[in-house]
Amino acid sequence: MTAQEAKIILPLVKREYNHALKMIEHYKDLTMDGYGTDRQATALMKWESKADTLERMLNYIDDAIL
Repeated sequence: MTAQEAKIILPLVKREYNHALKMIEHYKDLTMDGYGTDRQATALMKWESKADTLERMLNYIDDAIL
């Protein structure tokens, strides 16, 4: 990936990462009380996985820009 390509996709990846973090907080709030359903717990795990992937992408992009 070139630095120019990295600069183009950086805002998109950041936006998705921030959205994933918000969704993680949303599902954590629902499941913390012990009243969360299995479906909500599964959604939480999927959002956590997505956030981890996006964080790795952000780190890669940061390295490509430098």
